[in-house]
Amino acid sequence: MLKWLSWFFSAFYRRRCLRCRQWGFELLCQSCWVTRDDAPRNLALPGLDGIRALHLYSGAGTSLVKALKYRGCTEAVDWLLREEPLHRDWPEQTCVVVPVPLHPERLQQRGYNQAACLARRAARIRGWPYADLLKRLRPTPPLHGLGRQARRKELAGVMHCAASLRGRRILLVDDVLTTGATAQECARALREAGAVGVWLLAATAAGDTHRRGGVS
Repeated sequence: MLKWLSWFFSAFYRRRCLRCRQWGFELLCQSCWVTRDDAPRNLALPGLDGIRALHLYSGAGTSLVKALKYRGCTEAVDWLLREEPLHRDWPEQTCVVVPVPLHPERLQQRGYNQAACLARRAARIRGWPYADLLKRLRPTPPLHGLGRQARRKELAGVMHCAASLRGRRILLVDDVLTTGATAQECARALREAGAVGVWLLAATAAGDTHRRGGVS
């Protein structure tokens, strides 16, 4: 119902572009969309078999993530994943699509998990199964501004997967890749549950990701 209403208003009502605030009929105007920045392509981290980030977390990418994350704008999901159909060959074999989880307290406050919104859409695009398998065992303090080592310390042991994933491949999905510490902790929990491969799909990547260790 929410998605239908979002489509209805986008089709018949003028609104401001998320980025430049000009009036139009789309979530982003054409100018802001075509001038968005692509994320780095050579990202890699230990524990992950591959990483693909679609947009840079700046400009239009930032506006879309914030609209999804803080305003419940589910229409932003389709914009963030517009490049995903171009990469259907990555990874090549079927994976279970799994979102990076929120702690239950944060989930209750927000009412939804933005990574789960992205993961469900990515699963539909690829025709792969979706499963919300990971749990956060404890809340973590805000990680903004922390480097990878500090983040890894805060996140150590925080993720858990109770399901058996023996022999399964996993496509992990998140909204923003910064240092990769969260993805690495998720990958650890997934591999301990038996996963034989873990890939990461991030809607956006921070501009200094490559300087924080998330690069081959």
